Amino acid sequence: MKKFLRVLLVCVLVIAMLAACDNTKPTDPSSKNPEPPTSSSTKPTDPKPTDPKPTDPKPTDPKPTDPKPTDPAHTCKGTGAWYMDLENHWRLCECGEKVNEKAHTLVNDACVQCSAEIITGFEGDHYLTMYDEWLNPTIEMHYLPDGTLEYTYTYEYVYTDDGVVLSEKAFLDGVLDMEMSFDEHGNMTGVTRYNEDGSVRSSTVYELTYDDEGNLTAEKEIVDGQTTYEAFYTQGSDGEMMLDNEIWHNENGTKEQRFFDENYDVVKVIHFDAEGNAIDEYTYEFVYDNSGNLIQETCHLNGSLSYVNKYVVTMDFGFPYSYLSEETVYDEDGSYYISTYDMEGNKLTSAGFDAQGNPIDHSGKFDATLCAPLFGTWQGTVTMTGADLGYDDNGMTVTAKYTLILDAQGNIINRIEFDEDEFMSFAIYVNVEMIYEMLQEQMGGGFTKAELDNLFQQFYQMSVEEYVMSMLDPSEFADQLTQVMEGVYYVFDGKIFRGDSWSTRMEPGEYTLEGNTLTLIDEELGMDIVLTKTDDAPVVPEVPEDPEDPEDPEIPDVETHEEFDPTVCAPLFGTWEYTERMTSTDMGIVLDQELSVEMTVRMTFSENGVVTMQMITDKDAYYAFMVTLSVESTYMQMEASGMTRDEVDAQFAAMGTTVEAAVAAQLGSAEDLLPDDGYFGYYVADGVLYYGEPDFLTEIPIVIDGNTLTFVDEEFGQNVVLTKVG
Repeated sequence: MKKFLRVLLVCVLVIAMLAACDNTKPTDPSSKNPEPPTSSSTKPTDPKPTDPKPTDPKPTDPKPTDPKPTDPAHTCKGTGAWYMDLENHWRLCECGEKVNEKAHTLVNDACVQCSAEIITGFEGDHYLTMYDEWLNPTIEMHYLPDGTLEYTYTYEYVYTDDGVVLSEKAFLDGVLDMEMSFDEHGNMTGVTRYNEDGSVRSSTVYELTYDDEGNLTAEKEIVDGQTTYEAFYTQGSDGEMMLDNEIWHNENGTKEQRFFDENYDVVKVIHFDAEGNAIDEYTYEFVYDNSGNLIQETCHLNGSLSYVNKYVVTMDFGFPYSYLSEETVYDEDGSYYISTYDMEGNKLTSAGFDAQGNPIDHSGKFDATLCAPLFGTWQGTVTMTGADLGYDDNGMTVTAKYTLILDAQGNIINRIEFDEDEFMSFAIYVNVEMIYEMLQEQMGGGFTKAELDNLFQQFYQMSVEEYVMSMLDPSEFADQLTQVMEGVYYVFDGKIFRGDSWSTRMEPGEYTLEGNTLTLIDEELGMDIVLTKTDDAPVVPEVPEDPEDPEDPEIPDVETHEEFDPTVCAPLFGTWEYTERMTSTDMGIVLDQELSVEMTVRMTFSENGVVTMQMITDKDAYYAFMVTLSVESTYMQMEASGMTRDEVDAQFAAMGTTVEAAVAAQLGSAEDLLPDDGYFGYYVADGVLYYGEPDFLTEIPIVIDGNTLTFVDEEFGQNVVLTKVG
């Protein structure tokens, strides 16, 4: 169940943000490919201005608390730093009066007079930032959409003559929030965070070691007095410093040490117990083709072969990438199991062999007499909390209805059902916690979730939870609400062994049986699944039909529009078609001999407010058309990167394939390439056809003349004419 809940989002956007924030600690210990620290000292959350910044902005109240008396003959004169709010900027006279108050004039989000940078978020909120001469922020102000100032951060720095930050203080609404110190190389040596009452919330110290040339050779992170991370660097073959190994310390005293090669691949992992004894050691070997693409990975556990993964290199958007095509897993007795996968990660085949290479058949291990007490249908519920996954326990839970069926022939069916709303809420919660965890690791730890949200807000103009909710599509979870796993089983030594078939790997699971209560012990989640027998005669539950099954004649449920008026839409009822010939030139590909394929678009408007859209064509001709265009597009992209076609062919030959074969593998079959039928709610108002989901409507002016329906293109005049055929 755990694997269906951990849905990783957003990696590219989060990594891009974290890359901009990389200066919050000397290195990036959580990365598989970390780099030695640089001398950059810019604060991690600093947006960069586009215009020069003033050299001495002052984060003070716009009026002194004790203004001087005004001389009747006094003429106000503004000098010194700029003061500003969201709308205006001004200077202060020595008497305390505002001078030359004017509205901001923004060019590329920066005021041309005071140089304040003002960024507007997606939700209408605003960020106002001022910078010093070294382009580090001195003021950061956040305004809500209604113009209310939510908070103000002000910063103080101590620099070297060369502009390297030696220390930084951050004040939240005038109260000290954080202090950071840096060495002469610009690398952070410590960070202390404070509570509102001035007490220390957390303290992190970085102990850094350099060689005589100033290269970082070792670092240690100490959080609140406890060592959490160590890294050691060495000189690579190119003369540059590279990560040699790193050690992660766990709260329970155990630790994990990772060793890297010059490609930053992990080549060895050692786990230690709390007493410092090595308890297991993994070693890894990688094989690449002549173009640097991964084609094989081998793992040994404590000197014994553990698994071998083989990869196939194919194309994705014109560039090669490797996907797992074959996995071989070895047991201690020398037996092994081979599974194959397609490029989407779906298992295609699986088979087991003994140490001599003979096919394995586990069916002889099934003992009906021994298994008889298990025969029947067992049901129960399983509730998972955030704490079960290692996250903060904030009361968020998800409950699954669990059904287990075991029959007298050794067949097993496992069915897990979730409530849709509860599952979606828990999925959002898990993804939010994963992002918080990732940010904490990248930023060195010690941040509150509110602080991480503020950081996230500056980059995406939304909180972490808002970001996750905007990225998750509930429809993607529909097939996870009901999970049905079928296979075979046998019982041995107090364990239930289950697998896909008698020839595949059988995974053991401990259990206890007391009367009509069966308890499955899940060591991975650290919980017990308690089931009660409900039927001695196993009953196989029905699996809901896939609404996307092309053989299912029923139209899927579609959200119709309340604006749908059958009387107004009556002239549309029926089936309409138009046929066009798509050419290679239309697709932006110019060939010596132009290619084309004929396509018919069919639209059926029903009396219940649903329109069905279909594309009808010769599937083989369409497939050949798309393969040819994709091949040409691949060549064009590679040529744009500076390669010749002969060099492209040579690169693919080194991978054991051709451009044509790689493209065909990526596109799949002709059936896979044709688009599915589309179903949308529709209505007509004031001569305009509206169709689609309520928040994403397509609008097309139409004209109906008997059996002719015209889609009017008001912008380019390229009208589309459909004919009624039924």
